Amino acid sequence: MNEVSIFIPPIRDRIEDIYPLIDHFLDILNKDNNKEIKLSDEARRYLLAYPWPGNVREIKNLIQRLVILAGSDLVQSNELPCEYKAYKRHKRMTKIEYK
Repeated sequence: MNEVSIFIPPIRDRIEDIYPLIDHFLDILNKDNNKEIKLSDEARRYLLAYPWPGNVREIKNLIQRLVILAGSDLVQSNELPCEYKAYKRHKRMTKIEYK
């Protein structure tokens, strides 16, 4: 029986939460793996443009993959899986700037 229902919009509808979630998972996964991985600004813009059908869990899984497989401390956009780069020209890329 549901006594309280809470609706949380999908992450694709809350683009202002994408960068904070990326940073949150980077912090946790860097600590867990004893690394200091960061994403380039261009890589971040690709991830902002992506529609995130898998929601927050997909963000965590991607960041985990990037941290584990990173060849240097800075992940460049060319290191992102192809599906995350397909949306580069999407209008969302300019909606939020990383600070």
